[in-house]
Amino acid sequence: MQNHPLVIAHRGARKYVPENTIPAMEQSALLKADGVEFDVQMTRDGALVVCHNYLVDKTSNGHGRIADMTFQELRELDFGDGVKIPTVDEVLLAARNMRVINMEIKRPPVAVRREMVGKCVDAIRKFHLEKKIIVSSFDYPVIDEVKRIAPDIPCGLLYSVHHSGEKGMSRGRYIRQAVSHKAEYLHPTYNYALSPIYRLRCRLHHIGINCWGITGDKEMRILTKLPVNAVITDCLVY
Repeated sequence: MQNHPLVIAHRGARKYVPENTIPAMEQSALLKADGVEFDVQMTRDGALVVCHNYLVDKTSNGHGRIADMTFQELRELDFGDGVKIPTVDEVLLAARNMRVINMEIKRPPVAVRREMVGKCVDAIRKFHLEKKIIVSSFDYPVIDEVKRIAPDIPCGLLYSVHHSGEKGMSRGRYIRQAVSHKAEYLHPTYNYALSPIYRLRCRLHHIGINCWGITGDKEMRILTKLPVNAVITDCLVY
């Protein structure tokens, strides 16, 4: 592990420009972030686009669910300041020179899970990013599918304090989950990483910690002094 955690820009530099867009990725580099995190979804016609919410209502001038829309319909929308929704290829191209890239695959319908994961893996391989990418998801069957077709691509299990029981992540079971899903990383909300016992258990099992949910400068200053792999944060200037 490096001396200080890597700083990963959550949805890009979202405090300064529209989140999950090409400008957000470019601004992250200008602010000296070590990497970027972004969210992947699939359109009705099978295109991979980058957006956090399942509905476009909050982040664009449009309405509707990404999975029900075509790529062309989405591309016609304004996602802030005249910016268009990017494809996964466009984001990977923009972020390819950063130290680390965190691709979060949003929960897909079961019927298209294999197709979506396969396309994500193809995009990673297209840009030869296997050694700097981390694929994460709250949907652990997605991680299983990544490992089935691309065991060399590092993965992280996402979870938060709000659903630790649901995912079996309480009372030390997070180690068993990581082992079971062959994940190299755990991606918990930062409150877990504050625990020395949590960090010790992960270190003993060679599981990295990339924590998230850091939105305040105070928390950021604390987290960047802890022995974790990375912090996924909105705070790039603190």
